[in-house]
Amino acid sequence: MKKTRTLFLTVFTLFGFFSALTQINGTDTDSCKILLTAIKEIDANKVTQLLQTTDPNCICKWDSDPRTPLVLAGRMGNLKIVKRLIASGADVTFHVKGDETPLMAAALNDNVALIDHLIQQGAMINKELSGDGTALLIAAREGNYEVVNHLIKNGATVNSIVRGDGTALIQAAKNGHKKVAELLLKNGADPKLKAPGDENPMYHALASNDKEMVSLLKKYL
Repeated sequence: MKKTRTLFLTVFTLFGFFSALTQINGTDTDSCKILLTAIKEIDANKVTQLLQTTDPNCICKWDSDPRTPLVLAGRMGNLKIVKRLIASGADVTFHVKGDETPLMAAALNDNVALIDHLIQQGAMINKELSGDGTALLIAAREGNYEVVNHLIKNGATVNSIVRGDGTALIQAAKNGHKKVAELLLKNGADPKLKAPGDENPMYHALASNDKEMVSLLKKYL
């Protein structure tokens, strides 16, 4: 009986410890999900209120992926909420395994002010993640010319090769973004580069019968 009680108390204590640890590490999924919902609804006032009691670096499952508030705000392209999250302690360098960085998320939008704010706050411009690439690669894939230009001006590596994602130029060629491709080429992108498991930019231009892209790439070969 005594052994049973001791075991019960040990389990109870450990449960309390790990519960507290969960709260500290920002994995209180209920409050985190409420915060992410407010961000999704672009409710800046509610976000401000929730940040008084919720860790801005919390993590919860969102659309089948692990997500943090700052990444979701970056995906939404909302500079106002991004600023509030950072002011409350959100880490611009933090990312969860299986998700992109805040800067990568922001690169999905053609919002230079948002990109610039994240860079000024210390975001990692050349961070590489398999399955996402780099912020520059994402912006090139989406055809976000101004963001591509701003990232290059702030030191983005034009010829980064990420396995499974290719290069920024490959993504621009693959998705038919001629203006972005030309910008990359003018800034030193190598049209001959190909990533493991992928082909070079010309291959994709020819495969999609993009005559303008083929003509552009030929000028730099």
